[in-house]
Amino acid sequence: MTMTNPNALQRIPPQFRTVDPEEISRHMSSAFRPNRSTVNGGERADFSHRSLRLGGASIHQVRYGRAAQVDAPPFEPVVLAMFTLSGCATIDQEDARFEAPAGSFCILNSARHLKIGLSADFEQLTVRLDSATLARALLESGDCDLREDLAFAPCAYDLQQYPNGFARFVDCICSELSREASRCATPAVAPHLERTLAGLLVTEFRHNYSHLLEAGHRSPAPAVVRRAEEYMRERLGEALTMLDLARAAGCSARSLQQAFRQFRHTTPSAWLRLRRLERARELLLASGSGSGSGSGSGMSVTAIAYACGFTHLSKFAAHYRLRFGEPPQQTWRQARTGAAARITTPRS
Repeated sequence: MTMTNPNALQRIPPQFRTVDPEEISRHMSSAFRPNRSTVNGGERADFSHRSLRLGGASIHQVRYGRAAQVDAPPFEPVVLAMFTLSGCATIDQEDARFEAPAGSFCILNSARHLKIGLSADFEQLTVRLDSATLARALLESGDCDLREDLAFAPCAYDLQQYPNGFARFVDCICSELSREASRCATPAVAPHLERTLAGLLVTEFRHNYSHLLEAGHRSPAPAVVRRAEEYMRERLGEALTMLDLARAAGCSARSLQQAFRQFRHTTPSAWLRLRRLERARELLLASGSGSGSGSGSGMSVTAIAYACGFTHLSKFAAHYRLRFGEPPQQTWRQARTGAAARITTPRS
């Protein structure tokens, strides 16, 4: 899917327009989070910003009109969910570096230092949510002990390959806001939309509490499913057959298939493949650590694929791209490039 109405906010006059890069920094710092915006080559910009509030949340459509760089220090109160409508953004989020091309979606972690490069034709539609609202949604979704800041997976999702309720809901809101008689932004409706957006974000996209939500959702499943899942988690790098899983679960292969379809809405093999892909991404991102101590440090893409149980590299690459919106070689290359930059460029 893509944003079917990317120009829904065009009916709203821009709240702010300027050609001065200094004014862009001041305005974007107040609208999103503190940052420093620099237009490449010192050129005049063609900046415009439209926005609407939904309770404590807000939706923004932003165009810089020139290639630009954004440097944003950590700022915990907000999380930004960004759709790239056109152009491309290159995002360095401390522990990972990835690209967000047109038709993709990513979540910018508030507690991380962000450095973002924007192409001249870049345009974004961004949902700004308070971190406190997301924390409440997380607590409502599962029994989570919030000892750490919520941190989403550092990647861009291809909306054509990764359809999700959050994108569809934002699309629906934007389409509704294009109507003159829309009531979405009224006090009676907006807070409910804000809570729904937060709930979809924390339940549909990977973050550092996803495993706790999954554990909570798994609790009603029968023992045969839980035993099979535990068996697979402990053997992601091994070649496993349905007979192996059924034996570990203590039931027939047919019964295990039926239990997974009923309680997990998937098959054991698909569940195992997803866990392997998630582990592969962890190792690919760790390959740029440069310390030699991390579990993925120094490993090649091929070695990581084999270590995670993938024996067909072409199938691994296809499944990885479908899940994360980029080929595994790109994740590996960006992780190592980011590590080299951090080594050669000391932080102030």
